[in-house]
Amino acid sequence: MKTKQNIKQSFDKGAKSYESNCDIQRLICHQLVNFFLERKEKITLSEGIKGLDLGAGSGILSIELLRFIKFEKLHLIDFSDKMLELAKKKIKQNFVTYEVTDFENLNEIEEFNFIFSNMSFHWSKNFNKFLKKLLEKISNNTLLFFSIPNSIYFEKKESFSNLNNLMNKLPDIKNLLNELDKTKYFLESKNITFKENFNNLFSFFYKLRSIGANVNTENKKKSLIRFRKQKTNLSVFYNINFVLIKKL
Repeated sequence: MKTKQNIKQSFDKGAKSYESNCDIQRLICHQLVNFFLERKEKITLSEGIKGLDLGAGSGILSIELLRFIKFEKLHLIDFSDKMLELAKKKIKQNFVTYEVTDFENLNEIEEFNFIFSNMSFHWSKNFNKFLKKLLEKISNNTLLFFSIPNSIYFEKKESFSNLNNLMNKLPDIKNLLNELDKTKYFLESKNITFKENFNNLFSFFYKLRSIGANVNTENKKKSLIRFRKQKTNLSVFYNINFVLIKKL
């Protein structure tokens, strides 16, 4: 609970500067929507689309989908009320509702048939347990798609050795998807690696802080002091998994 509270507080603070610093999240979101649209012909969407945006943040994924999907209802949830306020300022259709809550605690899943999330699921306390519960609870013919980081790593340079130890451990989604019962679920996934350049190490961690994504989820001391004099340009690589699942 303490870790979740820390994450909430961090994103509440990050909401102030999120819109001007979330370019990599926007790029991933755009590619996630492309991933979905490229496979739209393989799936049949139910009539009366009731959408659920899990960990909606500032609403960038819902905004993108509203360009292509005619929703009967769209519900955005996030446990940061400050982030949802950003979404409310941009999405004002009368069929759109908002809820401040932790997506892991949401129980009324069955009423939604189009569920999605962009770069949020890795903040769950136990991703494997959460995804299994979600897949069990959703109704037949419900579509779920999301993006989640497999790894975030740094350019291989001697001066950047051991930097990966500063990053939070990410979920191992590959094994979980391999175990998915293909007779019950249609599944497609894709990996894309994104690159972002920084002037130095501290500018990378400052950007994480500026969007609220700098929370230490493992309760381990991770000091940046030894890198305080590091001025070399830095490339960061985000390996992202796009996943589309339909319950049959």
